[in-house]
Amino acid sequence: MRKKLVDCSQETRGLSREQYRLEKQREYNAAYRAKNKEKISERAKIWAQQNPESIRRSKEKWKKSNPEKHRLSAKESYLRNYPAHRENYIKNAKRRSALLKQATPKWANKRKMYLMGLLAKSLELSLDHIVPINSPIVCGLHCEANLQIITLRENIQKYNTTWPDMP
Repeated sequence: MRKKLVDCSQETRGLSREQYRLEKQREYNAAYRAKNKEKISERAKIWAQQNPESIRRSKEKWKKSNPEKHRLSAKESYLRNYPAHRENYIKNAKRRSALLKQATPKWANKRKMYLMGLLAKSLELSLDHIVPINSPIVCGLHCEANLQIITLRENIQKYNTTWPDMP
C-alpha cells in the first residue's frame, strides 16, 4: 500500500525549513515553561544563589546600557514600595505643574522651550531657570529667556537660592 504524500506548504505557511523548525521549537519551549513554572523557578533561584557575581555584573551592564530605563524603573520601584512617598510625589508634581503654568507668560515661545528641553536631555544635562520660579525672595518667568542648559550637579547646587543680580 502506498502512502499518500502530504502537501507541507500548508503546514509551514510559506516559512523556510529553518524558520518553521524555530517556530515549532518556540511553541514547544513555551508549552514546557507553562507546564513546569515551579521547577524552572526553583532552578533559577538555585543558580542565582550560586552565581551572585554573575548576576551583579549582568545588572551593572544593563544599567550602563539603559540609563534612562534604569532611572525610571528605580523611581517606579521606589514609588510602588512606599505608598506615602507616592502620594507626596504626585502632590509635588501637581504643584510644580501648576507653578510652571502660572509662571508662563502668553508670549513665551513654548516650542523653543520644548526644543531646549530635548537638547538638554539628549546631552544628559539639565534645563535650569536662571531666575528661580519658586523662591521665597524672587519669582522668575517660565520662558526661553529665563532658561539655560547646565549640568545636573550645578543645577542641584544652585537650587533656588542664587540668580543674577542677587541682592
